Parts: sequence; structure tokens; C-alpha cells
Amino acid sequence: MIDTTFPNSPFEWRARWTEVKKATGEIWFQGINEVLAQPATYKKVATRTVTTITHHHQQHPTMATQLPLTARKSLKDAEPQNAEAIKKLEAATGTTGWTFEADGAAIHEALKNDGNLVGRVINQTLSGLVDNIIKLCKKDEMYKEAFVEKITAKKIKFVVTSEGPAYCPGETSFPEGVLLVTIHQEKPWVNVNQTGNKIESQL
Repeated sequence: MIDTTFPNSPFEWRARWTEVKKATGEIWFQGINEVLAQPATYKKVATRTVTTITHHHQQHPTMATQLPLTARKSLKDAEPQNAEAIKKLEAATGTTGWTFEADGAAIHEALKNDGNLVGRVINQTLSGLVDNIIKLCKKDEMYKEAFVEKITAKKIKFVVTSEGPAYCPGETSFPEGVLLVTIHQEKPWVNVNQTGNKIESQL
């Protein structure tokens, strides 16, 4: 169980937050400075994370057991297109070794009646993100360098959240050098071509 009492020091916080990230599989992140600022903020964050962990393990034990065959086939069929999008990203950034991960079970669940299109939705979101990154990199060499320096893990990850009011497209952040796209479960397939259009302002 994650301790929701306020840590006595940054060292204690870091040790505890390592446990949080291991428990969640890094499905939720919070800026260290914001969390350390106020005890009330930390308690809210830690409590919310406990809830997230519980929901995640209850709703998504494994993708293989959760998803129907049609959804699994949709994800499989999208893999070549996803790989091609990553190749375009590598060419635009002049780097190699990028990886991509998406919570297919959570996205399938969020799509409800359109769940069998989960692979298509993930690919369209990834393609929209990559297209916007390519546009950014083409602006100037300085923009490309700033992007590469920001995403040190060379990894793109899609997760789903139910927190707060619905928004679209997915929000981008860069925890531990990962390009994390957080998709709201109420709008998983809206304005996906705009995914990543705020990255420039975040660099």
C-alpha cells in the first residue's frame, strides 16, 4: 500500500515515488516540485494514484485476456503502420532506436461501441503525433535538437485517464524523457490529427 502521508524529505519522497511508479507501471506521473510544495497536494496525488492502481489492475489484468479477438486482430493489423510511423519519426529527427507502447485494453474500453477499431484509432493518433513532430523538426534545426534533447528515452507511450473534464486531443508530457500522450477516456477518438500540436510550447 502506498503511504499517503507527506514525506519528510525529498529523499524520502523519491524513494516512495519509485514504489509508486513500479506499482503503476508508470501509468501516472506528477512533477516533483509541484508535489513537494504542499502536503495537501501530495496526499491528493498519492491517494489518486492508489485509486488508479486499483482500477488498473481490476480493469486491465492483461490485454490478452481482456480483449476480444476482433480487437486483438485490429491491434495486430495496425502494427506495420505503427512501425512505419516510427520510421518516419526517426528519419525526421535523425535518430534511431525509438519504441512505441499503447495501453490497448484501456483504449479499447474507452472506445465502447467502436472498440473493434482500437488498432486504427491508435495508429491514427500516432500518425497525427508523428506528423506534428515532423512539422516541428522541419521548422529549424534548433527545433529538432530541442525535441531530441527533451525525449531522451526515445519512447512514445499512450495511456488513458478518467481524471478531470474531458479533453481532446491527448495531452503530451515528458516524464523521465518519455513522450507520454494521456488520452481522456471520454474522447479517445477526437481531433487525433492534432495530437502533439502543443509540443513546441513545452520544449
